[in-house]
Amino acid sequence: MHACESDHDSAAAKTATNNSVILTDQAAATTLDPRFECPICLGCLREPLLTSCGHRFCKECINEWLQKKDGRCPIDNRVLGEKDLIPDKGVLAEIMEPFLGCPFASRGCKDTLSPWELESHVVSCLFQNAEPISGADGCQWCGAALQDEEQLQKHLDDECAKVPCSCRFREVGCRATVPRADLPAHLDSQIHDHLNLVSAAYNKLSVLVREQSRDLIDFKSQEADKRWEAPPKAEASSASAEHQAAEEGAGELLKSLFERVVALEQRNREQAIQIENLRDIAGSSSLQSGHYVWHLRGVQGQLKAMQAALPGLKMLYSAPFRTAPFGYSFCVRLNLNPAGSALSLHVHLVRGEHDVSLEWPFKGRIALIAANQRRPESHIQETMFAESHLAAFQRPQRDLNPRGFGFAEFVSLHDLLTDGFIKDDSIIIRVHIESSD
Repeated sequence: MHACESDHDSAAAKTATNNSVILTDQAAATTLDPRFECPICLGCLREPLLTSCGHRFCKECINEWLQKKDGRCPIDNRVLGEKDLIPDKGVLAEIMEPFLGCPFASRGCKDTLSPWELESHVVSCLFQNAEPISGADGCQWCGAALQDEEQLQKHLDDECAKVPCSCRFREVGCRATVPRADLPAHLDSQIHDHLNLVSAAYNKLSVLVREQSRDLIDFKSQEADKRWEAPPKAEASSASAEHQAAEEGAGELLKSLFERVVALEQRNREQAIQIENLRDIAGSSSLQSGHYVWHLRGVQGQLKAMQAALPGLKMLYSAPFRTAPFGYSFCVRLNLNPAGSALSLHVHLVRGEHDVSLEWPFKGRIALIAANQRRPESHIQETMFAESHLAAFQRPQRDLNPRGFGFAEFVSLHDLLTDGFIKDDSIIIRVHIESSD
């Protein structure tokens, strides 16, 4: 099998015992809301439990205390059993919601954090050594001279290469804060960790939506059973009064039922939107790693259409993908060779929004794999290296570089049809492209 250039002209563990933060060097102290403070460890509540006598403690703290102090509440000395400790989900939700500003806000940090995150953030905050912002004489990060506060703010928000920026995957768990110039490298090097975070968040939301859907179904069933139950009859009421009371009771019940169903369905809708957003993030990340899996369905029909077009060539193109978040853009082309005896496979450079900042021609390694879905040990894999003198690796001047690079006979049509490469009328083509820059 020989690689060639082709042409085509169409287009939570406890981390501290006291979460009160005491800072020096002119940074303001951040105090913890008393409602969220555990009376035992004096830190932020972790897995908060509400006692039957109305006090809140960390789960670990109160369990240890009860074991050592004969099961008595440390506040009012009441005897507490296992049934007297109830998880306080309302307070937990409040604690997890970011609402505290970073103590280094006066130096430029704009992060808003939950009490759980605040202490670890303060230790690693990149703004702790910055000079406090005073006026608009210049940028405290790069020293650029600016005329007024508006220009300074624009410079900090969009231009300064040294200003610390939070990772765009912060919402799913990545807590990294790096200079703006290093953010692309961070995204490129942490792709697998970010995908794991997205997957974990997606799974968590999926479980929550299933639970809420089950609760909604149970609720509708229970309320439907109660809907037609007549209200209790008053012994002294007349027949008309009983009928009117029954109608009023049914009306109130239907109104209450409607309000609760609307609220639950609204929550389900919000969760569905969050899951869809996570899918978009995961899909976007998977198309920016240099690894691409093309799951081509309806293969038998596509092959018949290609054979009918011979000796002309009917070509199929994959979705574009990148070698890195700000890297080179490629797509894959698949067609039958002119003789109709083999499947041709080529990669094409696609014009991308970051081409102006990349080095040309493209240099790197390209691996093409046809997956054998019946016998994994029989995958067809070929690796080739970009040849910088070829037109296929020059900067695209059109949406799609008409020159491709690959194999005119990657897998024979006979092997494709009989040797396990097709399953459920689909084939799987994997591509891995690494830039040497």
